[in-house]
Amino acid sequence: MEKTIEYFDSSGPNNTERTLELARLRADELGIDHLVLSSSTGRTAVRAMELIQPERLVVVSSMYGMREPGRPRITGDNRTRLEEAGVRLVFQTHVLSGIERAINNKFQGLYPALLVAEVLRIFGQGWKVCFEITMMAADSGAIPADKEVVAMGGTGKGLDTALVMSPAHSNTLFDLSVREIICTPRGKQHE
Repeated sequence: MEKTIEYFDSSGPNNTERTLELARLRADELGIDHLVLSSSTGRTAVRAMELIQPERLVVVSSMYGMREPGRPRITGDNRTRLEEAGVRLVFQTHVLSGIERAINNKFQGLYPALLVAEVLRIFGQGWKVCFEITMMAADSGAIPADKEVVAMGGTGKGLDTALVMSPAHSNTLFDLSVREIICTPRGKQHE
């Protein structure tokens, strides 16, 4: 099989529209039902919902209390619009940091999940996000772990990376695989 990978000259939100378009097209070509994307405020998720059928979307955000104790990161009008449209929302601790970041902050040192996150960042921040949100969505039951998904992540705000992935739960991390690269920034980009 021969497919094209689109490389962006830079990372960041300026690639969001194209990432969404390419991800939707490839998901349609492959008959993939679930498109997983990261969103902190819900802005990117709302835009995705305008381009992709809401029932296909799984939006993964940080755990409750990341910004304000007891509150999710996606709130207000964005959350209402997403929920009313039937978009699945996942609020969960980041699987590639969580407890290990707390241990690292207190005791210093390098721990396995943080090492995995840093290795994935070699490919780009969006790659790390795609791996992480795919496991978070599988762990929460928002996607099946036995069917390919399209995962979208980014560097800072917005989206700039899309991958076709075979999901896995976090306890079977090494079963996760990248099946195809749809788009990504050219070379390692920094937030």
